[in-house]
Amino acid sequence: MRTIRIYVQVPLAGIAVALALASIACRKSLDYKPLDYAKATDASVHGLIYTEVDDPAAPQGRRKIFVPGVSVYLKDRASGKQAEPVVTNARGWFATPVLAPGTYSICWEAPRYEPGCATDRDVSVESAVVTPAPVAIRAKGKTIFGRVTFSNGAPCSFSAPVFGLEGNAKVALVDAQDEVLGQPIATNIAGEFIVSDTPGNAVGIRAECDGMKTDQTNLQDAKPGALRVNLRNTAPRIAQVYAGSADRPLRRAGPGETIPITVALRDARKRDLHYAWHPSAAGAPFVSRDAPTVRWTLPKSAGTHTIYVVVEDKAGGHSIGRVDVVTGPVTVISAEPSPKPAAHRFPRPR
Repeated sequence: MRTIRIYVQVPLAGIAVALALASIACRKSLDYKPLDYAKATDASVHGLIYTEVDDPAAPQGRRKIFVPGVSVYLKDRASGKQAEPVVTNARGWFATPVLAPGTYSICWEAPRYEPGCATDRDVSVESAVVTPAPVAIRAKGKTIFGRVTFSNGAPCSFSAPVFGLEGNAKVALVDAQDEVLGQPIATNIAGEFIVSDTPGNAVGIRAECDGMKTDQTNLQDAKPGALRVNLRNTAPRIAQVYAGSADRPLRRAGPGETIPITVALRDARKRDLHYAWHPSAAGAPFVSRDAPTVRWTLPKSAGTHTIYVVVEDKAGGHSIGRVDVVTGPVTVISAEPSPKPAAHRFPRPR
């Protein structure tokens, strides 16, 4: 068999031009800023805002703290127009209103923090939702940071919108005369806080959550790193929420039946307690009473129905309980025992 070789002659000048163009394209690509994309007609931008502090106990000596209460807005790079600002929640998270397609910068402002815009990245909005990397902001002046928790290490963070309850702990600086300096600072959902631009006459810090308060923590005796602020949990403790009576609680009732519901507490004595009730399903009109026992008319539909109760202590703290009641006929899936499976015999090897 005869082999045929075909040679193609490429001018050296052509190779040189191609390499030059590739080099220019590569150089230009290095000048580009990273873009975070959302691909659709209109979009919203969701993100996180944090700050960093020096902490000997943290990895690499730096700790990230996500910051609530920061006003965030996007600025159109082409027109300079600013979108409507939004505020970060307890997680340091924000979500902008719907934006027209374009390229935007993420900007922010907040008390005790340097205002500014992210210069290391742009956000390209084309559709749906874009989630850029978390954005770092810088605190002003001297900073104090730490965490507010109960004795078990859990933060004081609660959310019960149906009862209008939602919040986290707050901290405040005090001077030698026990006067509060400036506005209280909200902790994030993990109980972490950072107080920046600290005044020189601050000698202590206090925390408050849901009406429960801590004693003053002396700043002069504090060790370097995160402050530990302990909050005593004085909230009322619910022992049981039951339908019917305590000795014979109901688990099932007829549709439309009216039954008593009671909340029992472990430590109700010497407390100024108040109660609010809320059923989950729409049934007969229900009016909550400020009492440990109410009468509840169940919905006429079959199913599992729930009623919630919140117990608040005017001295501070609250607890939420619930009870489920099933209405409708009992459904029996199978009343016969399953037949015993036959033994399977494998043939013996020959």
